[in-house]
Amino acid sequence: GKLVKSKTLIIDSTYGAEQYRFPPIKDVCDRVNRLIADYFSIGRPVLLMGYPLGKGQILTYLFSSWKPHLYFHESVRRMNEAYIKMGVDLPTDLVSYEEARERGLLERKPWILVCPLQSGKNPFITMLKYRYNVVTIGFTGWSVGYKYADRMGLEYAFPLSDHCDFDELVNVVKKSNADKIYTVYG
Repeated sequence: GKLVKSKTLIIDSTYGAEQYRFPPIKDVCDRVNRLIADYFSIGRPVLLMGYPLGKGQILTYLFSSWKPHLYFHESVRRMNEAYIKMGVDLPTDLVSYEEARERGLLERKPWILVCPLQSGKNPFITMLKYRYNVVTIGFTGWSVGYKYADRMGLEYAFPLSDHCDFDELVNVVKKSNADKIYTVYG
């Protein structure tokens, strides 16, 4: 959109350090789809992990082509339903993890579960690794940082964020032509 001219700019600077430059979403999707295909070829399920509100819907949209093998953690499913009620174009057949488990669908590997981003040492994730041999893929802008996947106990982590990266922040600041600029984080 168009930037409104102002004398003062207050800008969220979550990724306000030069290291936080994100690749195009298409590149991230291509890499992740190849990973999913590789793991599906050997029968391993995949967890796509992001925040339930916002990132969960982005992941649902970007990887919906993997239906009917796509399931949702309850927190993501509830947020998806809210988005659908508001008119956002997301798949409407949202099978929850619990429903998939109860119907025996998880025994028919491979599959994908969209769930909240959490440590690979979290009891729920640990159980999924033990019971189903899942592969964990986290999505956050923080993954650009030093060994993020290792620190979180994930197999993979990709930079995907609804925040601006460093270059986008600098571009907004330059275009604003503001006299005063306040950066805010947290």
